Amino acid sequence: ILFVLGLKIENPTFNKTISYQKINEKWYPKLFRWDAKIALKKSHVFKANEHSKINIGQIFFINKIDLIASPIPKEKLFDAKKNMEDQVHNNINIKWRELNIIKN
Repeated sequence: ILFVLGLKIENPTFNKTISYQKINEKWYPKLFRWDAKIALKKSHVFKANEHSKINIGQIFFINKIDLIASPIPKEKLFDAKKNMEDQVHNNINIKWRELNIIKN
């Protein structure tokens, strides 16, 4: 599709950074960061080509970790031979409306 539009991506570079934090003698993620640098060329037949440089990136910073995790009891471990419906356990009574919400 890019070729048909006369676009060409040149020399893309991608970088990622992951850092961790130690809480109660265990390591947890603290920061995820990724950056991309892309050179874009738009070719024209009867006029000069266009050149663009694009820098994009994203940072995901974890500023609070709720340590509610605990080992899964043996009787609740997933078994592919059993029905999935019988193996879904909502131990902390989470509701669908509470998922994917950012709270202060």
